[in-house]
Amino acid sequence: MASRFLIVQEVAELLRRSQRSIHELTRTGAIPHRRLAGQRRCLFVEEEIQAWMDGAQLEVVELPGGGRCVRPVADTNKTRRAGPAASPSATNPLEGSA
Repeated sequence: MASRFLIVQEVAELLRRSQRSIHELTRTGAIPHRRLAGQRRCLFVEEEIQAWMDGAQLEVVELPGGGRCVRPVADTNKTRRAGPAASPSATNPLEGSA
């Protein structure tokens, strides 16, 4: 059974970006991902990456113990943004790049 999660290398290939740029996007909360408390590894859901690429705004949820969940918000009228993803340039930093 295939995992529903992608790893950094798979997301980098999907977006045609370097792994370093994906790590930077996760560090700033600018791409949907999950990071468990006490872990350095980030996991991604392909459907959330696609929604983000289609322009969905992100919601940042800081989890107890240091984990984080950054996910697309379904209803843009009720968008609640927090943390580094709240900056206007964080909506989709890949948009418009060649």
